[in-house]
Amino acid sequence: MGEQVNLKKSILLTILYTMLALLVGFGILVLIMCFGFTSSLAAFMKDVGCYNMASGLYYRSYEKSGEIDYCYQALCLKVNLGDDDKIVEYYESYIGDDDYEQYSQDKLKSVEGVEGGVLAKSTMLTEEYYLASKYVNALIAQGSSDKAWQVAIDSIIAMDEINLYSQGNYLLSKFVGEDNSKFNEKYEGMDNILIVEMQECFDEAILLFDNNKDSVSSNTDRAYLMALGNRIITLGQDINKIYETLGEETTNIASNLNSMLEVNNKIKGLI
Repeated sequence: MGEQVNLKKSILLTILYTMLALLVGFGILVLIMCFGFTSSLAAFMKDVGCYNMASGLYYRSYEKSGEIDYCYQALCLKVNLGDDDKIVEYYESYIGDDDYEQYSQDKLKSVEGVEGGVLAKSTMLTEEYYLASKYVNALIAQGSSDKAWQVAIDSIIAMDEINLYSQGNYLLSKFVGEDNSKFNEKYEGMDNILIVEMQECFDEAILLFDNNKDSVSSNTDRAYLMALGNRIITLGQDINKIYETLGEETTNIASNLNSMLEVNNKIKGLI
């Protein structure tokens, strides 16, 4: 009988200690939140796989401190989660930050010090393009296709000033897919201004690629060339789709295909 009583006491004490430990743990979390150590908690939540909570905590850290890296961390997590509303909110905060230009340049420079092959470095160099593409996709998913279209058009205009180390973002691909209704709707009334601009961007990018393809020596420069080549292929494919959609017979299609083939062959040699 005495043994049963002791067993019950032992079980009750175990439950009590467990509840006390949980309360202490909860209290610690509250203290962390109250004293502003949200970035540390965000990193912990990310490590244990609580990405949604981690993203929110990173963004709260950004709002408190103004450090753009926290906004970037929050955005990347939301992109992985596919949260369209938050992708739009966080991305606009990210690129609208006063430190964005310097931050993005520092990220590109950091690639030089990363050990790795051309393919790995090229993937890192296209991260900003990847985030921008996800932003456009999220806008369309929200029903803000007009805004997404304008962002995509602006990206083409910005390509007038590209160089090997600053290639811009080409963002029209979401509109130029198997379902061309979105593109046709937006393209109406533009005459041929857009396709002419895109063709000029393509031709200039090809020239830039040709001028650098035999002179790159480091893995980082090869990675930049690979990123440019992939951008050229995407742009060229979309241009040819537009030509076909508009029903225009043009020798540009064949010329573009030939240029893309040459670029693709060069890219294979870079890996």
